[in-house]
Amino acid sequence: MGAGRAWELERDQKQDEEGGRQHKVAHAAVLRINRSRYRVVMERLTYDDDTAFTLADDASTVARVVRTATPDQLRATKFDDWSALEVIGHVADMAEVFAERVRRMIAESTPRLPGVDQDAIHAERRNNEREPMELAKRIQAAHGEIVRLLAEKANRARTGLHGEWGEIDAAYVAAYQARHAHEHVTQVAERFPPAN
Repeated sequence: MGAGRAWELERDQKQDEEGGRQHKVAHAAVLRINRSRYRVVMERLTYDDDTAFTLADDASTVARVVRTATPDQLRATKFDDWSALEVIGHVADMAEVFAERVRRMIAESTPRLPGVDQDAIHAERRNNEREPMELAKRIQAAHGEIVRLLAEKANRARTGLHGEWGEIDAAYVAAYQARHAHEHVTQVAERFPPAN
């Protein structure tokens, strides 16, 4: 292996360690980078009734967690650098971003969909200081809107142009959010199981 290739691999490893600690697992299943060829390989996600129920179920699961755990418990429970409340806040933030993307794809002709700096949003929103029920209601509203908008099957084929992913349809956007949210909600729910 040449010195240039070794440097590139070292740079890639450093970037992996520095960025995305919070979301490496959640996003790896959806977007895989083939480093040997430096091309992005996207898994084709689809939207169907199961996806709609996943969005609704996860919103309900978060509502149950925030009703049964105290804000202090949610702040004290850690997932790497983030508290459970910050993870719930992240799900709420991204749910609103993805609902807005679906809304724009239906209303506009192939809108440009900018990438999102989730770390900047995290710092700006300060979700660890928010009321848990507020975050749960935001998830419920955003996921509900996605489900409502995509109940009409023709809307699922509406497209947008994402800065990193290229042309994508509304079905993909919704399915991506469903998978992303589900992985985070499952992690939180495991720490806060239903009372018997």
